[in-house]
Amino acid sequence: MVHHDKEKHIKRKMGSFSDLNFTIDLSNYNKEISDVEDIVFCVKKEKSQPDSTLLIKKMSLGEISLNGNVASVQWGYDEYDDFTPRGRYLAGLFLKFTGDPAFDENVDSTFNLVIEPDFLRDS
Repeated sequence: MVHHDKEKHIKRKMGSFSDLNFTIDLSNYNKEISDVEDIVFCVKKEKSQPDSTLLIKKMSLGEISLNGNVASVQWGYDEYDDFTPRGRYLAGLFLKFTGDPAFDENVDSTFNLVIEPDFLRDS
């Protein structure tokens, strides 16, 4: 249902601030983009951790925009305090549809996220 340009792997430099873009394909899901009420993007070290442990973004809070079938997740350069260079994490983008009581976790895949070290450092 949700695809990232890099398939199941996302590499992000420490301090990157460009949006993460995901393509949403609902063609086999019996839903339309207009049925999407909210979107959540969540990053965790382990599946068992609380959702807010590392990073959580929501469309309802203005942190994710939806343009056609592309969801763009904002991730600022100053939101890496809890991440380590070369750290490996789990990430997922989940949709909540109008009338549903919760976010739908029946997605094609979650993502392996690697935070790569940055080269330039503040002096």
